[in-house]
Amino acid sequence: MNLKKILSDNGNVITITIPEKFDFKMHKDFRNTYEDEKSKTVVLDMGETQYMDSSALGMLLQLKEFTDEHNSKVCISNANSSISQIIKIAHFDKLFNIK
Repeated sequence: MNLKKILSDNGNVITITIPEKFDFKMHKDFRNTYEDEKSKTVVLDMGETQYMDSSALGMLLQLKEFTDEHNSKVCISNANSSISQIIKIAHFDKLFNIK
């Protein structure tokens, strides 16, 4: 399954649905989903995500840097307990809004 990107009706929020496996193979596609979306809130829907490696954490940091540069925010939503645990162990719950 590939990344899905949905733009909100008002155009201020993009939702990126992360597939079951979030790893380095997705690096280019992940970056391409948001790089033209300046000044928009980015919601990462991780409801389908079952696996996430250290390169995915790096991609999240790159997204955070991008949104900070453009005065926007990142929110992570629907993460299951194992993904939430990885996020908390990496202290990313301090960097991102987690829903």
